[in-house]
Amino acid sequence: MSMSPGGPAAIVLLVVLIYLVIRVFIVAHPKNERTVKEVFEDMLLEFAGAAIIVIGVLLLPLFF
Repeated sequence: MSMSPGGPAAIVLLVVLIYLVIRVFIVAHPKNERTVKEVFEDMLLEFAGAAIIVIGVLLLPLFF
């Protein structure tokens, strides 16, 4: 059995999605007293970082 090309990418994307959801609940917790705008800006930065990691993971096998 061979893995489909989307298999590893789907797993990486799922892990990133779970990480971002967990971070939303941690960052948006009321005791942090942060505004929705601040939480949203932080989430955009984290999403950009996660996207760079996913792209790197997907492109790395092409060069080795």
